[in-house]
Amino acid sequence: MLQINKQVDYALQLMLALSDLEKGEYLSLGTFAKTHHISFLFLQKIATKLRKSALISAKKGVNGGYYLVDLPKAISFKHILEAIEGSYTPVSCISRESSCALATMCKTQSIFSIIQKDIIFSMEKYTLAYMRRLRTK
Repeated sequence: MLQINKQVDYALQLMLALSDLEKGEYLSLGTFAKTHHISFLFLQKIATKLRKSALISAKKGVNGGYYLVDLPKAISFKHILEAIEGSYTPVSCISRESSCALATMCKTQSIFSIIQKDIIFSMEKYTLAYMRRLRTK
């Protein structure tokens, strides 16, 4: 079953909340964790992955917190998913790092490759700006 895990779900929720901020505003992870009933430590791990992928940054201090590094229209669901999970492939045999002994006789590899391209296209289409518009409908 294809399913988005909790880390990706919470990362998306956090990124959407950050996309709602005005320029110069910051979001406290503690506040976000409380209002969304998410473990603060779990959220910190997610934020660390998002920071390492250069999607968010933080301002230290009393009035500090997290903010988006780029505009919401430039950050796609694919960016968020890959920050948390790494590259997306529906089956391991079509990843660049993998090689399969059965590749020359495989009847499904080309099908999964097409499916992967379609899914990636959709993940790239859904930017934070686009998702914000969907959320308000």
